[in-house]
Amino acid sequence: MALAARMAVQSRFLNSGQSCLAAKRFIVADAAAGLRVGDPHDPATEVGPLARVEQAEALQRRVDEAVAAAATVLTGRKQTAGDSAFFAPTVLIGVTPDMVVFREETFGPVAAVVRAADDDEAARLADDSRHGLGASVWSADAERALAVGRRITSGALFRNRPQQAPGDDVLLTALHG
Repeated sequence: MALAARMAVQSRFLNSGQSCLAAKRFIVADAAAGLRVGDPHDPATEVGPLARVEQAEALQRRVDEAVAAAATVLTGRKQTAGDSAFFAPTVLIGVTPDMVVFREETFGPVAAVVRAADDDEAARLADDSRHGLGASVWSADAERALAVGRRITSGALFRNRPQQAPGDDVLLTALHG
């Protein structure tokens, strides 16, 4: 669980969450509050600004909508003061499939955590998206991860990693091909 949590944070907030392969929805059970937001030229910075101020404003509206629909902010929630493209790394819990943060790409440092009762519900929730570039299943049991992954339509599936790193093997590609 510690590795899964650490990798989830890394995957969601890498490149300030502006990557199509960045993890978006976490279907499970917080290291985000400690991330250092700042100048991307500073080697100590872990989360830089978004591409545009308007993107941060749109992200703020999505977070506010999720909270209004009963999601809870575990950490973060705010665009930094003033006309800024910086957005605090944010983790939302209590996210449900009817919320925009579940359905749409936030393209920013906001992670939506969704609870699943079991593997069947986890696979159903993970597959409940019109997106699906990549999926990541976390389990010490490779066969279990493969069984869950086979029920998710995605271009690539990774086990115990947010995405493929150079030299790593992809667990599955073209899952339904």
